[in-house]
Amino acid sequence: MLIRKALLDESIPEIKKLSLKGARVAIATKPYWEETCASSEQMIEEAAKVLKDAGADVFALEDQGIFENLSEWNIEVSGYEFARTLAHERRLVLHKLSKILRDGRMADGFRVAFSSYQAAKKNLELLRIKFDGVLNEIDFIICPSAQSAAPKGLDSTGSADFNMAWTSLHCPVISLPVALEKNTGLPLGLQVVGARNSDDRLIKFAEAVFKCLTS
Repeated sequence: MLIRKALLDESIPEIKKLSLKGARVAIATKPYWEETCASSEQMIEEAAKVLKDAGADVFALEDQGIFENLSEWNIEVSGYEFARTLAHERRLVLHKLSKILRDGRMADGFRVAFSSYQAAKKNLELLRIKFDGVLNEIDFIICPSAQSAAPKGLDSTGSADFNMAWTSLHCPVISLPVALEKNTGLPLGLQVVGARNSDDRLIKFAEAVFKCLTS
C-alpha cells in the first residue's frame, strides 16, 4: 500500500481493519475445478469451514455463465498481444527464441485476425461489467491459486489457467500460502479475489483471512 501511495503521488484513504463477521464470501468452483488436486479441494473446504466459524456467510459463486466463453476470448486477446509484444525479438533474433515459444504461443497469436482480437476485447469488457454486478453482492471470492503445488523441475512453472479468469476480468487477487500438498510438502495457495478497483479493501480482507486460517 505504501508503494501504491508513492507511485500514485497522492494520499489514499486508509481502510481500517475489516472483520470477517458477516462478510459475504463466495467459493468459485469454475473454471477448471475438475482439474484441482485433492489437497487443494481439501484446503478450500477447510477454509470455508473456518471462515464460517468466524462468522462469515460462505456460499457457492453464482457466475451467471460468465466463465462460459472467457477462456476462448482470453486466448485470442492475450495470444494476439503476446505475439506482437515480441516483434523486436522475432525480427532480429528469432533463432534465439525457444521452439516451444515460436511454434506455440507466438504462432497461435498470429492466427488471430485483428477483427477477432477487437471482438474478443469487446466481449471481455462486457463480461467485466456483468461480473461487477455479481460482485456487488460479494465481499470477496476464495478459490485455489493453481491446480496443485508447483511441478517438479524447471521445465515448467505449471498451468496459469486458474489465474486466467481473474486477469481477464481485471480482478485484484492475493494468494495466501495456507496449506501444504500431501505428497510433496510444497505450499498450496488460496486465492482471495476482489472486485475491480477494490485493491485496498481486498488487502484488508486478505489480512483477516490469513490471520483466521493460520492462527
